[in-house]
Amino acid sequence: MPRYGILKAMHFTRTLFLRLPPHFGYVRAHPHDLTLPFASAYVSSMVKTTGRAVEVLDVWANGWSMEKVLNRASEFRPDVVFFDSSAGAVPITLQVGREIKKLLPVKSIIFGTVPTYFPEVLFREPSLFDVGMAGECEETSVELLDAWEEGKSMREVAGLVYWDAEKSRPVKTEERPLTMDLDQLPHIDYSLFNLKYYRKFSFPVPLFRPVRWGHVLATRGCPYRCSFCGYDHRQSLGKAFRKFSPERVADEFQILAREHGVNAVSIEDDCFTLDRAHVFALCDEIESRNVGVKWVAQTRVDLLDRALMKRMKRAGCVGLSLGVESGSDRILDLLRKGTTRAKSEKAIHEAEEEGLMLRLLFMIGNPTETEEEVEETLDLALKAKAITIQVHFCTPYPGTSFFGQGKADMEDWEDYSSYNAIHRNLSKVPDQRLRELRNRIYHKYYFSWRYFKLFCRQRLLYLAGQAASDVPLILRAFWYMVRRPSASKKRSFSETAKKQFY
Repeated sequence: MPRYGILKAMHFTRTLFLRLPPHFGYVRAHPHDLTLPFASAYVSSMVKTTGRAVEVLDVWANGWSMEKVLNRASEFRPDVVFFDSSAGAVPITLQVGREIKKLLPVKSIIFGTVPTYFPEVLFREPSLFDVGMAGECEETSVELLDAWEEGKSMREVAGLVYWDAEKSRPVKTEERPLTMDLDQLPHIDYSLFNLKYYRKFSFPVPLFRPVRWGHVLATRGCPYRCSFCGYDHRQSLGKAFRKFSPERVADEFQILAREHGVNAVSIEDDCFTLDRAHVFALCDEIESRNVGVKWVAQTRVDLLDRALMKRMKRAGCVGLSLGVESGSDRILDLLRKGTTRAKSEKAIHEAEEEGLMLRLLFMIGNPTETEEEVEETLDLALKAKAITIQVHFCTPYPGTSFFGQGKADMEDWEDYSSYNAIHRNLSKVPDQRLRELRNRIYHKYYFSWRYFKLFCRQRLLYLAGQAASDVPLILRAFWYMVRRPSASKKRSFSETAKKQFY
């Protein structure tokens, strides 16, 4: 069958969605939150509205072995397999794609970072993936399946990339514009996911009973131009800032609470408070419906003020996740962050005074960064009262302006895991010293009397109801911090595939 042009009409009624972990194979993975995969969630929900059978296997969440994934695929007998791709998951995605193609006569579709930015990586094996979907692809997915069923050419579907046998290279169809009216998208079908797997470990919820998390998006798009940020860092695509209506977001809260027993929601927007009026309207809507769930959100330090935080808190907000990145103004300028240390300090101080828990994200190993500038970041962290700080290694992900620095090729896709590995060190600090400095930040912060008092007040007080999840997390985090800071060891594929994917 040709890989382009007119296809014989077939029925594509059974669809399987697979998401694989970017930290595949690491012996010691850094503790991390696990968020609902919004790309898979919206695309699978869109496909399901057409009456097609849909199953989602989020291997990142459930940790299934290769054998178990292939067995489940054999049982489900899909006509089409959708792969949700990220840069770090490229090696394992290629391997699973090969195994499924050997096992089943399926069409394979891949979407996410790699088909959007680097499709040539996927089509080094032209028979592996039938087509890639670039950018936002809810509408693309349905149009593609319909075209296949009707025997039409893929060339007529916008937003695709596929192998052209005549030209011996990947080609793209017309670019698909971003979805501007987000309310036209279907609600996420949360029944496709086992919500117990998705947790915001970094935030303890002030409840004396077990916490069940839900995840929603209130907006899409980010107009900022941070040099380190790419598709893999974000939950949405594009610079155009778009909003779900307050009524639509409140509907998601109610669906999660009433139909799925959720009592805590994480708003995973890239910059939730960019439109201040929208946040106020959403708070009004949540409060008027008396949904009764606690929630947290993610935003920038320069998009906060006291009035906004007070209103969010009255509507049930208990915590904020802030991308601080660095305590050095020179590094912040280099990262094109558009903020300053003073703005970070102000936002952190005001959030603390308003009684909001904080999760602060820092990054070290930035281009040209010195050890003294890493110490400035440590100094800023030690002044904060955050229940969680997380320290990434600066990683030049595909799609960022840092990609290609230090090593210009795209051969080594295995270590794109900014918590676990130094993929390319662009700083002036040697690798081993950088690892030691990250551990020093963690030790100084978490093993302090100041943090112990905060821990007792914000986490230990509610531990009885959340012990099943929090105790393993605390033990895992403690072990991670006390171990010797050495390069992350990786298992071979054959060894890891026999066990779990992470």
